[in-house]
Amino acid sequence: MKIAPNPLFLIGSQRSGTTWVANVLNRSREVALFFEPLQKGLTLFQDFPEEPVHVQAPSEALSADFARAFHAMLQLEETFLNHRLVRLPKAPAVLNAVLQNPVAWAVLSKINRLRNLQVVNQFRTRNFASHFVPKNAVVRPLVKETRLHLKLPLLLRAFPDTRIGVLIRHPYPVIQSATRWMARGSLGELRRKLAYFFDVYETQVSLQTPRFRQLLELARTGTVSDKLLAHWLISNELAYAFCQQHAASARVVFYEALCRRPVDEFRRLFEFFGLGFDQEVREAILQTSVASEGTDDLMETRRASQTKYKEWVTADLQSDKLYQKIVYFSEEFEILAQMQKHYQDVLPTGAAATTGRLES
Repeated sequence: MKIAPNPLFLIGSQRSGTTWVANVLNRSREVALFFEPLQKGLTLFQDFPEEPVHVQAPSEALSADFARAFHAMLQLEETFLNHRLVRLPKAPAVLNAVLQNPVAWAVLSKINRLRNLQVVNQFRTRNFASHFVPKNAVVRPLVKETRLHLKLPLLLRAFPDTRIGVLIRHPYPVIQSATRWMARGSLGELRRKLAYFFDVYETQVSLQTPRFRQLLELARTGTVSDKLLAHWLISNELAYAFCQQHAASARVVFYEALCRRPVDEFRRLFEFFGLGFDQEVREAILQTSVASEGTDDLMETRRASQTKYKEWVTADLQSDKLYQKIVYFSEEFEILAQMQKHYQDVLPTGAAATTGRLES
């Protein structure tokens, strides 16, 4: 299998459903999934601006260097689990039988350094590509990443023919999920980011406006949830604005829309990426968006999507401090205003119009 030089990108914050969406997209015979390659490959890029640096006008030299290094990184990626093994006729059934065993999965889940653990999860969720890809076939790399929100201008200049999907989920369930897993010792990378990202954010020209300054002040003096909210807002507001400016190449994909109308919305996403949509893909969507395992698993991607996406909406939201801050900032940040609209029909009476406050 050969990797084409024009990757597709799925960008999203952690705990936003990117694993679910990437697994479904990986059912296409036209792509090879690369699951967060920058987690272990960022050191391959010399002089690459660190994650919280907003690259607004990338130079031609930086873009060319990034394109070469990125393609080289994908070529170096381990393909045993990621691409070739899942295409062998019998391997998926064998691995699926092993990984469906609760004891086997419990052991694997404890091995934090197991390479491509997220991709192994495709077998467990029965969401794998069981077809064979010929050795000389050319496929487009589909790169799922959580670290490139502020690098979208660089991605587009480095790969002019790319398509970028930015998956966005309401920040309240994202933050609640992240804090819960951080308390259990998971998401160590995200925890480390919160310790230094805001020192870098405060130096970025694009963030020197009153609304962003207020947000940074909240992060400086607030709780972990406040920092997560600020990080979410900075990442997704800038990504949303980029997608508005470059609609032909970049598109916002709302998690909530995928949950409510999975087949129709995934079909639109496949069309945007230029991928075929067949019965096998449709079955994969239904398989992962209707049946839910009901397990408390960091890597579980099956969900009863039409109900699960709104489980966080409760009657006591009006008194919730995090939600009050979200409502407060929705008057200043367009992406928050858009997210609130997705829940107008399920929010408790008055919750959508609650006057937000910034007290910690």
